[in-house]
Parts: sequence; structure tokens; C-alpha cells
Amino acid sequence: MNTPLLETRDLHVWFDLERGGRAHALRGLDLTLAAGEGLGLVGESGCGKTTAILAMMGLLPPSATVSGEVRIAGQDILAGGEAGMRPHRWTDIAMVFQGAMNAFSPVATIGEQIAEPMRLHRVAEGKAAIRRARELLELVGIHPDRADRYPHQFSGGMRQRAAIAMALACRPKVLLADEPTTALDVIVQAQVLDLLDRLRRELDLAVVLVTHDLPVVSYVCGRAAVMYAGRVVESGPVDALTSTPSHPYTGALFAAAPDIDQTGTGASIAGAPPRLDEEWCGCSFAPRCGRADARCRTETPLPVTVATGRITECHLIGEGR
Repeated sequence: MNTPLLETRDLHVWFDLERGGRAHALRGLDLTLAAGEGLGLVGESGCGKTTAILAMMGLLPPSATVSGEVRIAGQDILAGGEAGMRPHRWTDIAMVFQGAMNAFSPVATIGEQIAEPMRLHRVAEGKAAIRRARELLELVGIHPDRADRYPHQFSGGMRQRAAIAMALACRPKVLLADEPTTALDVIVQAQVLDLLDRLRRELDLAVVLVTHDLPVVSYVCGRAAVMYAGRVVESGPVDALTSTPSHPYTGALFAAAPDIDQTGTGASIAGAPPRLDEEWCGCSFAPRCGRADARCRTETPLPVTVATGRITECHLIGEGR
């Protein structure tokens, strides 16, 4: 088997709290991703999706403590701390941030801001960097002449495309996209997702797409990882997770999504996720699961292989319930 392009091994994140104590926000994340592959991270707000990709980028605040490994082509990019991570950020692994308007400075042109990471990493200098910025804008469907305009002169969809162009400035191998379609109308959402899918195929990018909008995943990703309370509780092909979910949370999550024809509003999931600053026994989803029994509340489930490439953490698998 070839070495995965992106791999996380037992990745944990804790946040120090002002009142004392720590919140264990990410709990042993294990992911693998090949070049040209798309992986969706899905789950409710607060389940650890954005924390996971910020940890991969080395962009968590000083209040965070990180353990585990993030490997790009077999090299652990977190091993050397910030000094070790800096040469890899934007060159090997890059990120499209949630809220494209907030990703740009209002006082610099779009072209200058796309060129900035190229100059920082000495990928291109001077006029060559601006020329490359114009090429990237054209790649994402924006006329190169718009490089001289400011962010407020772009529509929401154009800003999102420009943010993708900026992430591609240093030719990364891995692209992390955090809710890239938030606050966009459905037509523009589809355009942005089509763009990500095209770039994934044409540039052989490994793409991690963070979203709570489940229908979005199938646009770009062949596989998905369902996160709950800081852990991946189920992972596998998107089609399989959609049609035959194994974990009760996966089933509830997909049932909560509105119908694509908008004839239904989806079924809400009763209860709330556990507090991450407290430890618990058993399955973290047990208090919200209608099929949970005494074992679920006292014994933490281990990963179970349901089928090739598909893993679930649930005691109910194989018990016929």
C-alpha cells in the first residue's frame, strides 16, 4: 500500500479554560487521505471538525495543547513545533477559512493578498507573484483584471473563489476547506463546490471538506468521517453512510437533514452533546440514543470494521438491534 498523502495519528486537542480545567475537544483523530481524494468531516456544531483542521495547520491558539501526529507524505509536520510547521504551511497544506470576507484585509487588493504567501515562502517575487495571482484568479473563474480590486468590490461567491485561489498560491498538496459554502445562496454554493471538485481532479489535490450540510459532501468527497464529541464515530464511503448508516448518530444526522426537494424539514436529534470539559463513561452518544443499553452507558465502544473501508464505533453492531 502506498504511503497516504495526509495522515493523522491519535490526534488530541485540549483547550485551557479561563475558569480552570481543560476541554478535551479532539479525542484521538485517525484519518488517511490519498492524492486526488476528497474526505468530508461532518457533524453538529462543536463536534471538533474545525478544531481538527486547525490542528492540522498548526493554527490553534496558545490556549490549546496538541498531541499526536499529522503526516504529509510520511513526514510528521507537527514534530518540530511552530518552527517545524512553518515551512509546510501553505506550501504542503493550505486552508480555505470559513467566512471569505473575514479572510481578506479590506485595505489591500485581492491580487496583493494572493501574492503575499508566495513572497513569504519565496515561491515568487515582485511582478512574477502578481502574474501568478492573476493566473490563479483565472483558474477559479475570475477575470485576471479583478486582481486590482478590493474585497468589498467582490460578491460573496467571488470572495470565496478568491479565497480558494489564495490557498492554492504556493501549490499545496492538501487543501482544507472549512464550511466554504456558508452564507452563500444555493446557486453559488453549487458553483463553489463544482470548483473544488474540478480543482481536486485537475490538480490531484487531497481535499478535506468540513461541513454540517450533509448533501454538500457528495459533491466533492468519496468518503466521509462523522464526528461526535471530538471523535470519529463512523467513516466510510459517502453513498454507504447515506443509504445504510451503522452508527445511530449517523442515521440521526442524515435524518435531520432537509429533503433535497425541500418537502420535509428533517427530524431533530433530541438532547445535546456531552460537555467536553467533563469525562464520561461509555458511549458519548448513549444519552441521546434510543437504542442504548447498560453496556452503552458504562463501556466505551471500540472501532468495528463493518465492511471494507468502513468503520463504526458502536456496541450495537452485530447484535441485531
